[in-house]
Amino acid sequence: MTDLVPGAAGLLAGAVSYALSLCALVVPGEMSLPTPCPEWDVGMLLAHLSASMADLEAGIRTGRLGPGPPDPASGASGDPGDPGDPGDPGDLVGVL
Repeated sequence: MTDLVPGAAGLLAGAVSYALSLCALVVPGEMSLPTPCPEWDVGMLLAHLSASMADLEAGIRTGRLGPGPPDPASGASGDPGDPGDPGDPGDLVGVL
């Protein structure tokens, strides 16, 4: 794979490693704690992060990342307005 932006792959690897190291510190009793976003708790945020990583992996594997029908295996409702739906396939589109 060729970096479109020099150093992008290393930056992504470092960011993912950092995120995973922080996630490893969360214990089950903390999943219902609030986040700065009042509609989300820690469990919802981690589910969203997990789905976003799956979306990124699929994008790397297929060369496509964007809105589309939800993957039935993800358990996603397919409703892009559902903040509790960690499987929204468009999650990363606005970020990228």
